[in-house]
Amino acid sequence: MGDGDGGWNTVIAERHVLLVEGEGDRRFFQAFVRYHGLRGLQVIPVGGRRRFGSALKAVMASPGFDRVRAVGVVRDADRCPRGAFQSVCSAFRDAGLKPPRRPSAVSSGKPPTAVLILPDERTPGTLEDLCLRAVNGDAVTPCVEDYFLCVKRVLGGRLPRRVKKALSKAKVQVFLAAKQPELRLGEAAEAGCWPFASPAFQKVAEFLRQLVSVR
Repeated sequence: MGDGDGGWNTVIAERHVLLVEGEGDRRFFQAFVRYHGLRGLQVIPVGGRRRFGSALKAVMASPGFDRVRAVGVVRDADRCPRGAFQSVCSAFRDAGLKPPRRPSAVSSGKPPTAVLILPDERTPGTLEDLCLRAVNGDAVTPCVEDYFLCVKRVLGGRLPRRVKKALSKAKVQVFLAAKQPELRLGEAAEAGCWPFASPAFQKVAEFLRQLVSVR
């Protein structure tokens, strides 16, 4: 398998590695890295949050990993930010790496490790929630909220269960429908739809700068 299938058989070409959940996340973070002019960071999708452990071991066994100076992981908080962080730390320990003591910090291991939880270390949610924060002041955002209020009203006061379960993802799709409707979140990042200079993304930028500064 290659990069898009979870990082297996990947040659490690950079000194800093960032593992992310999926292909859309890879495209988002590569666009983010380019925007901020960061160098020496290879973004690898693992194929889902449950595969961080096996993907990490596979990446560590990949050609070029012996030159890696730091390993970072980005994971959605989902319902439990603390649980998401602990899960990644367990994967680090199981692979023989020292995990960080807290989210966004860098461990003292060899190589050092770091974990970024999204939208932040205290709030349940996902990368989509962080993107929605970043566009909160956009003129289209009230229309997105109005759309779901309308849907809720015509359906008798409640959203369909599948929509409610993935509401942030649905809101991102509606927002992008007003911008570039053929694009998904990661593709939209490549097209410049997300304001990477927004204060909402400040901690992401700080995390990545910290990761690539490890020597």
